[in-house]
Amino acid sequence: MWFATFFTTFAANKFSETALTFRFSTMTRKKKTIIIASSLLAILCLWALCVCVLIHGARTKVTHTKFKLGDPEQFLMTDIGYTFDTGANVSLLVDIKNAGTLYWLCPAIIIDSNLHPALGSLYYGDVCQIEENLHIFGFVFGTEKETVHGKTFSFIEGTIGMNVICKANWLFSLKTQRAESLPLDSTVAIPADAVTLSYRGHLTPMTDLDINGHHIKNVLIDTGLDIDLTLDQTTSTIELGVQIRQDTIESIGLNSKRIEVKKAFKSVNINSKSYQNVSVNFSNINLLGLGFMRRFDYIFWDSKHKKVYLWNDKSSENK
Repeated sequence: MWFATFFTTFAANKFSETALTFRFSTMTRKKKTIIIASSLLAILCLWALCVCVLIHGARTKVTHTKFKLGDPEQFLMTDIGYTFDTGANVSLLVDIKNAGTLYWLCPAIIIDSNLHPALGSLYYGDVCQIEENLHIFGFVFGTEKETVHGKTFSFIEGTIGMNVICKANWLFSLKTQRAESLPLDSTVAIPADAVTLSYRGHLTPMTDLDINGHHIKNVLIDTGLDIDLTLDQTTSTIELGVQIRQDTIESIGLNSKRIEVKKAFKSVNINSKSYQNVSVNFSNINLLGLGFMRRFDYIFWDSKHKKVYLWNDKSSENK
């Protein structure tokens, strides 16, 4: 009985296979081309969907632990050289060997802070150690053959972008150079007078600012930016008060360099609070940088509620 069933099933499968082969062989070249192209397009679309899901952190996990920070006057970075860059939607590694078992995903256009593109690749890595007890599991990162970071900032091992940052809450103490990664449902004691920034976007944290009475929409919170503010051409006409200094600086991106003019203003109101000696440059995008956050002792990045809290110790002087 089992033999008859097996033979019948086998014969039916072979007949279907033969019929399909015969049908395909009798088709015109145009129909064959359409079928092949449609099949390839379906495969590419499925692959793109999988990559998109992985980029958004579907399999990404972060260990919850305390860790050391490097010198906050340079970057917001771990003690062993991984920077936290909220302006980068995908993480970047200088050496792909630091990501454990690798899976190549696709080619990618990697755009740096100067909006300069370079051809690179996206990979999926199973684990990366960014501090003694701080590990990232199952994350997507980009890389390229030649990076300015790898040449100019030899102490930088990589950039932790929003695709990883969004998977935890983060408390940074710039005063003590300590930090902690926390579960998404966790909170900390936040003073009532803390500066609060609400942002939109899963991978691109956009906020709105009032600068000297002007409402500026879609300002990217960018901890990879060394100064207080960058304003684009549409907002560069805002009156920022008394200018006290002007410097020509070399803006170093991931794969480009550019000469920019940085201006310092005596006093600027940001969200109805006055700040002294505010550094601003004028480019093609609105950014709120790490220079502004350094004015505070603590940064709490609440990924779950999409808020950033900034405050000082009571013993600290106003910055």
